[in-house]
Amino acid sequence: MARPAKKSVYIALTGDLVASKAMDPEERAELQRHVLVKLKERNRALDGDSLAAPLTLTAGDEIQGLFRHSDRLVETIQELTDYLFGVVPMGETGWRHFPYLVFGVGRGHLTTDSIPAAPKQASNPALLDGPAFHRARAALETAQRTRTWASFQGFGTPEDDVLSALFSLMGAVRSRWGPEQGATSYRVRRHELQKSLAKERGVSGSVVSESLSAAHHKTLLAGEEAARKLLARLESLRDG
Repeated sequence: MARPAKKSVYIALTGDLVASKAMDPEERAELQRHVLVKLKERNRALDGDSLAAPLTLTAGDEIQGLFRHSDRLVETIQELTDYLFGVVPMGETGWRHFPYLVFGVGRGHLTTDSIPAAPKQASNPALLDGPAFHRARAALETAQRTRTWASFQGFGTPEDDVLSALFSLMGAVRSRWGPEQGATSYRVRRHELQKSLAKERGVSGSVVSESLSAAHHKTLLAGEEAARKLLARLESLRDG
């Protein structure tokens, strides 16, 4: 008797702009426009090899996407968070600190139609369903309730707890940042020279270095790398 075909496993990502509904309507609309621009940029950077369905903004200011594997997952969470934490320009007001961004990550199968092989993608993650999305939704609810940067479900026990705790610790580091530290982190990651940032701000290079040090930037980078390695290890064990 032939064995049933092995179901593909995906990673669903959900994100929520906590308290965005309480914003002034014009500010919220401008925020949504910035989010859409960033999501388009991320979708171009990731393409169909990483994404099974593109990152989209749904009703209620939630972000959804479906990954084929975890290679670019941590990078995506970090990029979206850095972009919205004190980096989005709001007209002449300069950098603006928007509502807190939290994520739920769920690993599992789908129960809806099959996903096209890479580089093709499903058109809209909101039309997909299954354990991957159910777990991502449950994880997001945990992140919303606890104000954790990202919560995980479907990766195993104790792996879910380890990943969630790691992101909780990194989120605690980020929670002490001011807008300028968020902007500096984002731009340094994009290989802008600290000397150039210092000149632009009219300060010495040491001031930028001290800002990154006070933000525990190297510790954060180490945490992200640890999360990437753990996710890659989990995938290699399950695929092997």
